[in-house]
Amino acid sequence: MAETAKRAALATLVVGGVVVLALAFWKIRLLVALLFFAFIIAAAMRPGIDALRRRGVPRGAGVAIHYVGFFALIAALLWVVVPRATQQVSNALGDLPSSPAEL
Repeated sequence: MAETAKRAALATLVVGGVVVLALAFWKIRLLVALLFFAFIIAAAMRPGIDALRRRGVPRGAGVAIHYVGFFALIAALLWVVVPRATQQVSNALGDLPSSPAEL
C-alpha cells in the first residue's frame, strides 16, 4: 500500500507542477511572444548589419539605419495604401442601398 501512495503522491506533484508551469507561461505569454519576435527581427537584420560593419559603419549605426529604413518602408506603404483603401470604402458605402426596399 505504501508504494501505491508514493506513486499517487508523485503523480499528483507532477500534474501540479505541470499546471503551475502552464499558468506561469500563460501569464508571461506576451513577454515570450515579444522576445520571439525580437529574435526574429535580430536574425533578419544581422546580414545587413554585418555588411555595413565590413564597410566601416559601426554596429549601432547599422542597427539605426535598418530601423529607420524599416519604418520608412512601413510609412511609404501606408501612404500609398490608406488613401486608396479609404476611397474604395467610401465608394462601396455610397453604392449600398439606403433602404431594404431597394434590395
